[in-house]
Amino acid sequence: MIPVLTIFGLITAEHPYMGDIRGLGFFQEVEMEEDKITMEPASYAHVLKIVSDCKENG
Repeated sequence: MIPVLTIFGLITAEHPYMGDIRGLGFFQEVEMEEDKITMEPASYAHVLKIVSDCKENG
């Protein structure tokens, strides 16, 4: 079985707004960032879009 953090690590490389990922067991945190270099937090509009996409796609 592949660890969850390994899977998330592969996904973050492909998605521009996904920053640091950390967690324990079923509890995971994904930081959403505007810029991966400056680590500026994602804007409210981008976060709402991501949440909306998650709800639509399950």
